[in-house]
Amino acid sequence: MNSKVIIQMDSKKTRICNPKATTDNSPDAHKDFTFDHSYWSFDPSSPQFASQEQVFNDLGMDVVDAAFEGYNACVFAYGQTGSGKTFTMMGSKATTDNSPDAHKDFTFDHSYWSFDPSSPQFASQEQVFNDLGMDVVDAAFEGYNACVFAYGQTGSGKTFTMMGSKDCAFMYCVGKKLWGRKGLCMFHCGGDRLKEGAHINKSLVTLGSVISSLAELSTKKSTFIPYRDSVLTWLLKDSLGGNSKTIMIAAISPADVNYSETLSTLRYANRAKNIINKPTVNEDPNTRIIRELHDEITKLKAMLTS
Repeated sequence: MNSKVIIQMDSKKTRICNPKATTDNSPDAHKDFTFDHSYWSFDPSSPQFASQEQVFNDLGMDVVDAAFEGYNACVFAYGQTGSGKTFTMMGSKATTDNSPDAHKDFTFDHSYWSFDPSSPQFASQEQVFNDLGMDVVDAAFEGYNACVFAYGQTGSGKTFTMMGSKDCAFMYCVGKKLWGRKGLCMFHCGGDRLKEGAHINKSLVTLGSVISSLAELSTKKSTFIPYRDSVLTWLLKDSLGGNSKTIMIAAISPADVNYSETLSTLRYANRAKNIINKPTVNEDPNTRIIRELHDEITKLKAMLTS
């Protein structure tokens, strides 16, 4: 996209430069943010370059140690699509064609090739449904509990497989309990990824609202925290402002075309610094009672001795 790099990092400081600023000295030319760490991972040849191992040693090991000590622990990455969240959390190992693990073979009941419609191996949406979907529908009408679900990375075609690409499509959802009743449920959805995208956007917007609300607790005695507004924030309830040692990693794009999204992420991360968690060691109630009684006995013995 012929974009320019607008991110600069120096120690703990991250600077974002406004690509629309008229001069370097103008008031809106840049904004500075300070965090516990600022990792430069754009250019491997840079002396500032932070490797995956460095990030894990700085952040991951503390979380792992805390978990073994009995604390709730959480690390999550926040940022726009393509900014490096998955790579940060999972890493990526490259292999060569000659390496032992370069190729792996797997056997399934069905394997469908849907990459090239001109290929003789190409499997249409109708073929997949006839092979798999009809059995599930028939089983549901016969009274069995049945389910079809798609699993895979973002962009791999899960939504298309389940819903097709027509403006008006039906997805069959058959489950043990779906909205309180058994059997077959069919619901209407808009084409493409409209519904999936809406849920993702809602979750991220709610996460931003939760972060902002928690940050306000440092200046207010009580603030409503909208944890229940999305499944994501409900799952992160303990990790955000609760009983957990939590690390938030803000993944940002260095490109000028992503200026607004990057600035938004940096602002959310800056607010998150004000969130105060109060982690305590998880302990079995019986073990805690025994420990407290043992401490009490020790104190009483000391009092009797004195």
